[in-house]
Amino acid sequence: MSRPDPDPDLARRFAALRQQERQAVPPFRLLWAAAGRRRPGAAGRFLLLAAAGAAVVAAALLAAWLVAQKVPAPRPSPGAAPSIVEWRSPTDFLLRTPGQEILRQPPALGRGFAIEPGASIPSLTTDRRSS
Repeated sequence: MSRPDPDPDLARRFAALRQQERQAVPPFRLLWAAAGRRRPGAAGRFLLLAAAGAAVVAAALLAAWLVAQKVPAPRPSPGAAPSIVEWRSPTDFLLRTPGQEILRQPPALGRGFAIEPGASIPSLTTDRRSS
């Protein structure tokens, strides 16, 4: 069972538009032949310019590297300021904390504190006197 066309006038107009488009568009075989005859120079010219640009950049980098290799490093004058590597802060002593030698290594697990016999053990509780 086929459905009837709801608007025969609309279908006729679309068919007329399709016919106009077919007349305006060239056949595919002509387009294909024209694509084969296209100048290959446009893509080749782009590749040639890209290769030339890359060569110029490579030559400039090579020249800069060679010049940098031949220039000797400047020698510091005898009265020059000390290097930043040798400089020490005047307040550097403030960073030294008491017991720093203990903090330099992680604690060893499985061992307790070495307490000598007869040494007094500090109490963890404090005297709380009411004021």
